[in-house]
Amino acid sequence: NKNVITLDDKQCGEWLQGKEVELREEQIVPKGDDATESDRAKVFIVKHNAHGRDDFMGASKLRGNILLNCVPKERRVGALF
Repeated sequence: NKNVITLDDKQCGEWLQGKEVELREEQIVPKGDDATESDRAKVFIVKHNAHGRDDFMGASKLRGNILLNCVPKERRVGALF
């Protein structure tokens, strides 16, 4: 889906700790020449696929290839990952 970004295990850990996550090129949506800056300014659903199950983590915006973290401080976890 063009408005969903899937994180790997390491990125998910960083996200839950409240850090901003650097994405690989294949993770960034929308792709291709038709992607405008306004397309990337939209809000994206952030999910993590673990053990064949999709866990939805929240929503975020992109700044270049950085996924901005919008998790409130009281919802972040300690260094579990």
